[in-house]
Amino acid sequence: MGARTFHVAMYPWFAFGHITYFLHVSNKLAERGHKISFFIPTNTQSKMNQFNLHPHLISFIPITLPHVDGLPPGSETTYDIPFSLGSLLMTSMDLTQPHIEACLGDLKPDFVFFDFTHWLPSVARGLGIKTIQYCIINPVSVGYLISPERKLFEKPLEVIEADMIDPPPSFPPSAIRLRPHEARGLARATLKEYGKGVSFLDRNLGSFLNCDAIAFKTCREMEGPYCDYIETHMKKQVLLAGPVLPNPPASSLEEKWENWLGNFKPKSVIYCAFGSECALSKDQFQELVLGLELTGMPFLTALKPPIGAEGTIESALPEGFIERTKDRGVVQSGWVQQQLILNHPSVGCFVTHCGSGSFTEAMVNECQLVLLPYSGDHFINARFMSGDLKVGVEVERGEEDGLFTKEGVCKAVRDAMEEESEVGQEIRRNHSKWREFLFSEGLENSYVDAFVQKLHDMLETFHVAMYPWFAFGHITYFLHVSNKLAERGHKISFFIPTNTQSKMNQFNLHPHLISFIPITLPHVDGLPPGSETTYDIPFSLGSLLMTSMDLTQPHIEACLGDLKPDFVFFDFTHWLPSVARGLGIKTIQYCIINPVSVGYLISPERKLFEKPLEVIEADMIDPPPSFPPSAIRLRPHEARGLARATLKEYGKGVSFLDRNLGSFLNCDAIAFKTCREMEGPYCDYIETHMKKQVLLAGPVLPNPPASSLEEKWENWLGNFKPKSVIYCAFGSECALSKDQFQELVLGLELTGMPFLTALKPPIGAEGTIESALPEGFIERTKDRGVVQSGWVQQQLILNHPSVGCFVTHCGSGSFTEAMVNECQLVLLPYSGDHFINARFMSGDLKVGVEVERGEEDGLFTKEGVCKAVRDAMEEESEVGQEIRRNHSKWREFLFSEGLENSYVDAFVQKLNAILES
Repeated sequence: MGARTFHVAMYPWFAFGHITYFLHVSNKLAERGHKISFFIPTNTQSKMNQFNLHPHLISFIPITLPHVDGLPPGSETTYDIPFSLGSLLMTSMDLTQPHIEACLGDLKPDFVFFDFTHWLPSVARGLGIKTIQYCIINPVSVGYLISPERKLFEKPLEVIEADMIDPPPSFPPSAIRLRPHEARGLARATLKEYGKGVSFLDRNLGSFLNCDAIAFKTCREMEGPYCDYIETHMKKQVLLAGPVLPNPPASSLEEKWENWLGNFKPKSVIYCAFGSECALSKDQFQELVLGLELTGMPFLTALKPPIGAEGTIESALPEGFIERTKDRGVVQSGWVQQQLILNHPSVGCFVTHCGSGSFTEAMVNECQLVLLPYSGDHFINARFMSGDLKVGVEVERGEEDGLFTKEGVCKAVRDAMEEESEVGQEIRRNHSKWREFLFSEGLENSYVDAFVQKLHDMLETFHVAMYPWFAFGHITYFLHVSNKLAERGHKISFFIPTNTQSKMNQFNLHPHLISFIPITLPHVDGLPPGSETTYDIPFSLGSLLMTSMDLTQPHIEACLGDLKPDFVFFDFTHWLPSVARGLGIKTIQYCIINPVSVGYLISPERKLFEKPLEVIEADMIDPPPSFPPSAIRLRPHEARGLARATLKEYGKGVSFLDRNLGSFLNCDAIAFKTCREMEGPYCDYIETHMKKQVLLAGPVLPNPPASSLEEKWENWLGNFKPKSVIYCAFGSECALSKDQFQELVLGLELTGMPFLTALKPPIGAEGTIESALPEGFIERTKDRGVVQSGWVQQQLILNHPSVGCFVTHCGSGSFTEAMVNECQLVLLPYSGDHFINARFMSGDLKVGVEVERGEEDGLFTKEGVCKAVRDAMEEESEVGQEIRRNHSKWREFLFSEGLENSYVDAFVQKLNAILES
């Protein structure tokens, strides 16, 4: 796979910092044999030729920018114009859209790397080309400034200005904060038009949200938490290209600079540069050069003439400055070979504006760093370098006006360079450590190779049809894995009940790749009209709903014939493997029931087809003979119920055992949403006894929903202290008897704690759920308890700060939600695999307290419910302390950096291998 080469088109923002860094990554890709077509301004090509290290693979395609009123004739990069005209240059680049579209149509690249041309994703998608937002702005800045979590589109300017001082709510821990004047400037710049009719925010956020993947030139070791934050909130796969260190230029340093720098001692010269876009006011320009003069050290500056300067840059210098510094200072405005200057032995300090383009050059050279941020993301970069990494000294400024003085510039340079300076010693240690890391053997190659592999994976996309059992827990978890696959560019066709689609739309995070296909279920006698999910029916009618789904077989077969997917993911529709095989489609039994339960209950090792019911009932108490070591055992009443349910008809003419075992034995592979670290031995057991490859998708953590918690629940939960509310839910299928329903709610009342329950009305209840409540219950608990039967936003409720306990029926669909939230877990299994899950969580993992029940009848009491909740929640409870420790450990593991991505990436690779087999 890795030997195949691809073709990339590059269209960076026409600023030297952006062009240069797109060319650096082009060189890294070309080193590995990939072809690059690089769009570049016509007259800029000659300056870049020396950095093109692979001209046989990297082709420059000159672009002449269309004329825009107000843009000086011949302008083609930000270096040619004042900062204030950047929007006009952007407008000119936007006007290249038809030409770029025609070029891409002729070139037919596999990818386009872009940054500010927000229209490229829609153009490329129409041509079947993948788009990569190759962002040279650091992840820390992107996450801080334009995270969707800030909801910038919903707020007026003055609110945004105040909000910008602090990072977004779930931003990773950091010392980064903005000063009021910086926040004001950034808020205004973000909302300002940048290119005709498009705000800077629309342009950038549109680029991030509409591309196929986001790529950064950084390392996980340096900015990992910020990359994860962006992946979560932008809902896009984030690829890391590594540091992308610039290759040594093919040319030498210009003779005049070589000669001039050669006059000074090693590490004695200050080099100051502000990139191709930044021009200071005349006052600040003069303070800067006077500050450099004040140090008494030699200096070389590469600056644009200040705003409003007439004539040459020399005419803007302070009176007498040239004469006073003629033997040790140069202020010039032309383009210079920055990389070669920074590597010169005489250069010992780099005064930088902290543009992302200069970030890597600052980190990999041996100069001491003085940080003088100019605008935008520069402020975040400066705080990150001075505060988080502690590798540079930031020049002090006025708190309100943001102005710096010559004394401040001088002090920062001396703090950084003088041997005895404590600040200087600390930044030298840290800078040296990071520089050593960035140059560590194999680091860059490993990152670029992984980057290339992920690009390959994106090209090898496949099409998956999803047909889950029509229960919300199953539909939701099939949609979660659909989102993970769509993040990586794979196409999903998702069969869903017609009237259920509206509830699921908010969880479809990639509607351009995940298409819902509505299914109207055929009528079955005994099934209430309009029923389409288990939520619409009592538990006893599940078999009729299954019959109705089985009757969709001809329609599903016809749809699959039209769609021609590569895979079908399914669970209870046991007939799908034979249908799909006839159409040349691979089938994956995507099982949301945990491996531990599947292995315990329906392992072929039990030989369930060969035994009478009473033998199966006795056998079920213990696990199968070669089951992995475990504390899991069933009680006699549980084993009886499970044995009978297993052999009972579930769908016309098919037992639950035939349906499930048939699905496992006839599919092409079995997949689980779990981790080897948690259930590895059970997965191996299933692979051995089912004789099928078992794929692990990882924890498949649900993405944060796009919607907010309903106002009524937000308001109600807001009345209570943090971690004080009990939330109790039993899924969309489970309805208790009236007696057990009343024992449960009375147990919650008995705790004395506030509670919110989402339960189906009990079996045989007439009218509303309220009519089944114990006498006087509503009056006694009206200020602290809610019992309701409608669908609720469980994920958002569990994440609410007031919720501290989750009483769960232990359905596999709720297993992950139980494990990843911070609530204490009380386990009240209802039926089937729930009992195995409860024993696994309470016995093997020790993360929850199971409610005690009668050994023979399996009934629980209100006292038992109350005791389990108190054992779980009370601080002094030894049981509670143990489960809190274990739950915290597992939760930390499930959220550990890179875990989920590594599992999903491996899952995708195994699916590709199945297609190739």
